[in-house]
Amino acid sequence: MDGSVELIRSFAKLNIGLHFTGRRVSDGYHLLESLFLEIDVHDTLKVKLKRSGEFNLSCSDPSVPTDASNTVLRALERLGPSLPQELGADIHLVKRIPHGAGLGGGSSNAAAVLRLFSAYSSLSEKQLLNIAASVGADVPFFMKGGLQYVTGIGDILRPLDYHFSHSFLLVFPEFTVNTAEAYRSLNLPLHEKLFPAKFAGCLTRPLCWELFENEFEDVINPAHPQVKEIRTALDSAGAVYSSLSGSGSTVYGAFENEAAAAAAADRLKGRWPTIVSRAAQR
Repeated sequence: MDGSVELIRSFAKLNIGLHFTGRRVSDGYHLLESLFLEIDVHDTLKVKLKRSGEFNLSCSDPSVPTDASNTVLRALERLGPSLPQELGADIHLVKRIPHGAGLGGGSSNAAAVLRLFSAYSSLSEKQLLNIAASVGADVPFFMKGGLQYVTGIGDILRPLDYHFSHSFLLVFPEFTVNTAEAYRSLNLPLHEKLFPAKFAGCLTRPLCWELFENEFEDVINPAHPQVKEIRTALDSAGAVYSSLSGSGSTVYGAFENEAAAAAAADRLKGRWPTIVSRAAQR
């Protein structure tokens, strides 16, 4: 164990559609429906194991906090009681998922260390998922990744057997979105009426892209008209679908193939930073 190094990829995700069904009466949490798709844009965690009983974190991006507020250390703090007392590690996080872009980078990082270090514990899968959920709402999704149908408050996950052959062009505007403020702006009443599944049944060939709207755009667009501008640019560049991912700020376009996505990236060059991606393969 001591001195061995593990390299772990930590993938980002996109929301394919986001629909709100109400707010939970007990605590006011928003009830939603979405498809989460893990994509191949990824961070890398370089983990050097040691017999110190301590976990230390560094990061290639100086804007990312490396103290106890980081999801990596929060996950390890919660997992700690089930680990051998002498187990420790130096962890260096190489960031490629833009910080604060709404792509789930922090949640993915937390899930990556939970998967790695759970091998040193005797926790059941259910116990591990409970720890994941206590770190962040998206962390349970990243424990398995892939494509999942998400309901409840984001805590009910159902893996879907469908392969997205599309390429995605991610576009990063010059602003970030405060997720908590975006949720408050939705102004949904407290009710828990269940609606018929809207997105899971759309996975046909050809896809019913027109049904995958993101209802966050209703509250994000007035404050950030750049979202609509980017979507228009993506559509003009040949995207079969464009959308805000989650509450943003990332906007993406789906293209039939990688060549089409790369050509669109060339058209948008100089206006916004972009990344071409595909569905992740673990």
